Amino acid sequence: MNNSKVIIRPIKADDVNDLWENVYSAMTPKQITDIKITPSMEREKNKTGIELAAEVDGTVVMTLPMIKPFWIPVGFLFDNNYVTTNDGRDELMRKLLDEMKIKCKEMGISTLLSPQKLGSENVKAFTELGFKVAWTSDEWTYLAISV
Repeated sequence: MNNSKVIIRPIKADDVNDLWENVYSAMTPKQITDIKITPSMEREKNKTGIELAAEVDGTVVMTLPMIKPFWIPVGFLFDNNYVTTNDGRDELMRKLLDEMKIKCKEMGISTLLSPQKLGSENVKAFTELGFKVAWTSDEWTYLAISV
């Protein structure tokens, strides 16, 4: 990754093949377009969310989706199974999160929440990124970070 060109940007329609090969391989390209790309582009246009892509040397290899479902200034990071890997993916996630904070401020969001399974490696990974445990409920840990 040291010599790679990394770009963090919103996903776009022509990312479908990279997303299929590198991120959402369990889905078909049509499902990726219908379930991920089109709704994300619509949410970005309406300022109700965004899905950022990490592009490395021209190929999308990771994404970070956020939804702002209500009028309150809170965004939710969903659909994320991020765990610490101690390699370039951790750097990409930090870059995605830094850009996400910028995009959230532009959308009037002051806090990001990330619900994760209680005791999971995901909780550990997100706390290493600066999230704090806001509360736990049943089998979930709700992590928060100020934007």
